[in-house]
Amino acid sequence: MYNLNLFDETAEYWNKTTFGLRLARIRNERQISARKLSLELGYNKNYIYSIESGRNFPTMEGFFDICCYLGIDPQHFFGSSPEHIFTCHITNILEKLDENQLQHLYQLAEDLAETSHPTFPFQKL
Repeated sequence: MYNLNLFDETAEYWNKTTFGLRLARIRNERQISARKLSLELGYNKNYIYSIESGRNFPTMEGFFDICCYLGIDPQHFFGSSPEHIFTCHITNILEKLDENQLQHLYQLAEDLAETSHPTFPFQKL
């Protein structure tokens, strides 16, 4: 079993990409379109999309507006469950890979999914 030290500090895993992915996940869970959220918060129609695509961070005011609209507090947004931290860590690693490496990783993941049904393998040792 691997100990990836994912439970110590989570701040280094937050970047524009992981922030945007987290926002998209929460928004999709609530079945709200990015365009609708943007417009209902009084921003231009592409505001949320620009955040979710990793191009921008929201302003602090924008972040609080988003949290309020989605019915969550900022602490919930930055939840630090082991699965969430692991996802952020993997996302940061994937950003460093070239297209060929990503294709190999994808094939490996497909092969593993066909041959086993693992439980979440990363737990604090």
